[in-house]
Amino acid sequence: LEGDIKKGEETAETLRKLNTVTVDRLEEVTSQGDALTEEIKELKTERDTMQITLSTKLSEVQTNLDAAIQDKEALAEKLKGASEDLLAKKAQVESLENDKSNALEQLELGQEKNAADLRSFKLQEETLRAEIKEA
Repeated sequence: LEGDIKKGEETAETLRKLNTVTVDRLEEVTSQGDALTEEIKELKTERDTMQITLSTKLSEVQTNLDAAIQDKEALAEKLKGASEDLLAKKAQVESLENDKSNALEQLELGQEKNAADLRSFKLQEETLRAEIKEA
């Protein structure tokens, strides 16, 4: 019986030691689990912050893109207006060049007529002088 008691005590001691090792190991695993839980919490917080930052930056980029598109459209309208003005000015220049050409032709004809009239008047003057001399 004493042998059985001694065996029981040894078994109990072994179980106590195993229990202590198990409790120590459980505390260690629990501590690791707590550390991992805290790390996960920090990573989630960091992820949430990054998502907010990225969302804000994306919103800013979208706003800048919208502004750039509006600027592009406004510039396209200005360019269209400038192109139309340029075409109108070209047509006006062509018209003025035609008017100038016509005016130069009329001036040349007028000068030729004046020269012819001057020759005619000189001839008439000479004729009148000759008649005056004869008379």
